[in-house]
Amino acid sequence: MAYDPLYRAYLLAHACRDNEAMEIEGVHFDLRHPDLDRNAWQPTALIGSPHHLETHTPRLLFPWSDDIERRIQDNRGDTAEVLEGDTLLIDRVQSLPVKADHGSLDHPHHQESRWAHLVVRRPSGRQRAVGQAWEFRGVADVMTPLARGNYLFARRALYARLCTAIGIEDIEDITLADSPKDWPKIATDIDPLYRKALDALWAAEGEHVEEAAAVFGYLMGRAEAREHVLPLAARHAEILDSNRRNARKSRKGGEETRRIALLVIAETPDINRRKCAEKVAALRGLVDIRSIEKGIAPYFQKVERGGYRPHPGAVAQARAAASEGG
Repeated sequence: MAYDPLYRAYLLAHACRDNEAMEIEGVHFDLRHPDLDRNAWQPTALIGSPHHLETHTPRLLFPWSDDIERRIQDNRGDTAEVLEGDTLLIDRVQSLPVKADHGSLDHPHHQESRWAHLVVRRPSGRQRAVGQAWEFRGVADVMTPLARGNYLFARRALYARLCTAIGIEDIEDITLADSPKDWPKIATDIDPLYRKALDALWAAEGEHVEEAAAVFGYLMGRAEAREHVLPLAARHAEILDSNRRNARKSRKGGEETRRIALLVIAETPDINRRKCAEKVAALRGLVDIRSIEKGIAPYFQKVERGGYRPHPGAVAQARAAASEGG
């Protein structure tokens, strides 16, 4: 029996987005997969609806497909026809990295997409692979729908982020409430900016204040910056400050190393560079002989008989500079 198109679309939404196994006009849909938790990943189009004719959707035909759909799919290439009694399944899921604007600092859903490879299983058990994988995006992915001009999906992604931040499962528990008194319990330790974003969302959706929608987006960006970006910036500042302190320590330690090296050379004018470094290490209680050798290298020169011996000019110049500095 053919279903009303609106009712069929309703069932397809449950099969595709809500991960429910069901039969629709004789076709069995079982699109569950452990790598596609629908709380985290959602398809960009519904299989079996007019939206599945888009170029990035699987090439499939169903018992309810009309002549226009068949012509479109045939023009796309090899198309799998799903018949009554067949079952549509996800065979495997492929995770693909996405170049995010801010690399590893970007939201995880901006760094990855997932593609489901489908198969049609006949009642006999034979399976046919479906051409073109089925694209899934993270529910918190704002940038992909923005790049495609889909502001509805971008808004839903912001709602998903707010749900995560305030500890609720479904934004409709907020937007469909009669008043804030009917809201579900939200986390008590959230950033106040998320609470302000929630209030702006209520003003936009519950009280139809047009300007509040823009304020909601601004507050979400500011809250996420404070949560994710500012701690990293503070940590970066700490690292820079620590590096500066260490650099100052290194310069002071290097000066002491060179001062002692000049004393060792004064006692043993023909000492080679390695022996000099070892003596300096012993006197300063250090273990990195190679670093000491690099530090005192300007005081030595390679000689004909091999090895490095003190350079009289460089040593004299260093002693003169030390005397002026002292």
